[in-house]
Amino acid sequence: MSGETGFDLRWATPADEPDIRALVASVPMPGAVAVRFAREPDYFLGATIMGDPCDVLIARHRPDGRLAGIACRAERRAYVNGRESPLGYIGQIRVAPGFQPENVVTAQVLLTAFDVAARTQYLNARNTLNRLLDWKVVPIVNENDTTATDELCFGDNDALAAQVALLVKADLLVLLTDTDGLYTADPR
Repeated sequence: MSGETGFDLRWATPADEPDIRALVASVPMPGAVAVRFAREPDYFLGATIMGDPCDVLIARHRPDGRLAGIACRAERRAYVNGRESPLGYIGQIRVAPGFQPENVVTAQVLLTAFDVAARTQYLNARNTLNRLLDWKVVPIVNENDTTATDELCFGDNDALAAQVALLVKADLLVLLTDTDGLYTADPR
């Protein structure tokens, strides 16, 4: 999973654990309470969510191999509105000192298809996103899997991105993909 960014992205292995532990110890999670586990058998066992193991994605700086950042991903199945649905979580994001952009503030915004379909919710979502942009805060938008249903869901991130672009009247929407090349129609 490497591109032209100067970083190699891959799933962590036990060999990465010393670097991961050093990064976690040096970069606290923001918030009022700092928690650090000093005695779990290994980082991967300690990084579990409700008993489900996490996949740990790492970014290594290509020129020197330093660990630049990590993120944890967990997936599980749960019942939502009487149907079994996949739920996902990405969190525990840490960026090593020296790789952190200066003066960048982010905010997570969770939306459902209902939030852009119903007029009041649409206006609330639009106003929230515009206020964040006015404050120079970068909104990180994702679908709210905990409240979305099959009838009211975006289905994929491209549809969500298009709706967000419409909400904020964006001049440009760039979608990144792992598909090689530029296509004017579905290549499959």
